[in-house]
Amino acid sequence: MRNAAFQMYDDDVLSPVVVTSVSSYRPVRFPTRNIVTPIVLLWGDSDSLVDINTMLAQLPGHTVAKRLHTYEHLDILWGRNVHIDVIPEVLASLELRHAKEQTIAEVDSRDELQDESIVDPIHCI
Repeated sequence: MRNAAFQMYDDDVLSPVVVTSVSSYRPVRFPTRNIVTPIVLLWGDSDSLVDINTMLAQLPGHTVAKRLHTYEHLDILWGRNVHIDVIPEVLASLELRHAKEQTIAEVDSRDELQDESIVDPIHCI
């Protein structure tokens, strides 16, 4: 995050870009605040490539950040203890999200059943 911003990646330097008065371009910022899906961010506290505070400031408020001690940038993918430190966190996040979805579905289902069981006194003659 050299520019301290999430930006659209533009391999061809054609679009999406903002043309400036100088013969250069500036990639368009990625609209991270529009993200509505759950975000669980696992980050290494030894990562020299990412400023976590800058990143979190640009992500939506519902982002859950979990620090992994001594992890560097790619250790989260290929680190020696990924099976201990990373994969259980990912699975726990998925299970928690699934449980929340199940609860919402159950409440919706109960509400539908309750709506169907309400008798309209005007039409019960």
